Amino acid sequence: MTDLQKPFYGVVFLLALAAIGWGVSEAGAQGAAFGFFSWMVIGGSLICLWERSVVRSAFSLMLTFLGCAALYILLGADFVGMAQVLIYVGGILALLLFGVLLSPPDMKERKLSRVFAGIV
Repeated sequence: MTDLQKPFYGVVFLLALAAIGWGVSEAGAQGAAFGFFSWMVIGGSLICLWERSVVRSAFSLMLTFLGCAALYILLGADFVGMAQVLIYVGGILALLLFGVLLSPPDMKERKLSRVFAGIV
């Protein structure tokens, strides 16, 4: 871990606690579930941008897809949620991982300056 990763993951964890706490205070257990799943989406996408390892970035993208599917299910759109899991998590992410694992790594591509440009 680099020097910037520990504070970043600490902030992501505090964001999770804040989202779950806000959900509990607003709507009880259903609000806590919404806070947790929204943290999965936001935290997973931030980790996907931040992480230097492409495999870890792909797994955080899976976390984002699962969070989106859980939010769809929480809203009552069960079919859309299951389609999200089957199509995106099961198909597209598996293709992405195979493509990443079969290509040689290029560490110049994952510099922090490019990550900050991607966030902006």
